[in-house]
Amino acid sequence: MSQERQSASVSGSGTLSGGVYSRISISGSGRVNGDIVVEELKVSGSGKVNGKTEAGQITISGSGTFADSVLAEEMRVSGSSKVEGEVHAKELKCSGSFRAKGSITSDYIKISGSLHSGGDVEADIFRATGGFDIEGLLSADKIEIHLGGRCRAREIGGEQIEVTRAGSSI
Repeated sequence: MSQERQSASVSGSGTLSGGVYSRISISGSGRVNGDIVVEELKVSGSGKVNGKTEAGQITISGSGTFADSVLAEEMRVSGSSKVEGEVHAKELKCSGSFRAKGSITSDYIKISGSLHSGGDVEADIFRATGGFDIEGLLSADKIEIHLGGRCRAREIGGEQIEVTRAGSSI
């Protein structure tokens, strides 16, 4: 028995219930109360999810707040995003501001904005041309850091680590 996925959109101010969705779009001020499973979540206004989020694709160009953990195939942040739990994403790209209270795990992380993690950050590939503040361990097979902002991690471990300063090419 399959569950039909519905789409939901908030363009003014509104609240949605948790559940299973094909697409959620928030361009005003929207809130989701409960856990969600969604194929695509787009926030270009102000959005808050009060529950766990499981998504195929998350795009934040406004302000997105997640009160619990996030599990996604792809997460792109060009606005600002705050996650109160852990983040597990196959691909995380941040050209805006991204904060996670917990650890971040990803196959590929690219930062051209700023990233803060209250825990560890683990990836296959970690690329940063922006700034980052990692309170735990930054661990990746390949780490490329181009010092374009404040870059700090309590500890760094990797198979291949390359650090260049501003004005140099990676």
